[in-house]
Amino acid sequence: MSTQQAIVIGGSIAGMSTARVLSEYCDRVTVIDRDTYPTGPQERSGVPQSRHVHALLARGRRELDRLFPGFDRAMIERGAHEVDFGMDFATLRPTGWAPRQSDGIQLLFASRTLLESVVRELCRKKTNIEFLERTTVTRLSATKNGRSRVTGVHLSSQDAGVPATLDADLIVDASGNPGGITSGQC
Repeated sequence: MSTQQAIVIGGSIAGMSTARVLSEYCDRVTVIDRDTYPTGPQERSGVPQSRHVHALLARGRRELDRLFPGFDRAMIERGAHEVDFGMDFATLRPTGWAPRQSDGIQLLFASRTLLESVVRELCRKKTNIEFLERTTVTRLSATKNGRSRVTGVHLSSQDAGVPATLDADLIVDASGNPGGITSGQC
């Protein structure tokens, strides 16, 4: 039996959620991020919107709790506010202000730092997910036997100081960079 290796570029909530899903199908998943992860709900430089309050809508809340069992409970225990959308929001519609009444839709309001720290903590509980911090993907590596196929990533670690290559069967770019990997070619 061969070992399946996946790489996720970017350790945001999207990257960690992707890693969590891939952990069910791959023997090993490596999440690569250029930041250092804080030990708790603290800001990190790669998240420009981390100071803003975030609203987690009902479906996102359910999905994160499904991916990361205990997410909902941990968020509330650590200070997230549960908000009833129909009662706690004033909504102006074309016909005027909507009446305030409970609609059963429960949102979570929390800092981005709290959201990320809880997801990261629960993601780290999966033994087949590894995090590479302070590491930048500089380019993709590929083979060209008949057709091009991405086979891995080239890495530059702030700690190791020596460029390295990491091979994988699947690579997902969740870095949030609309241009993808920009410094190098396949």
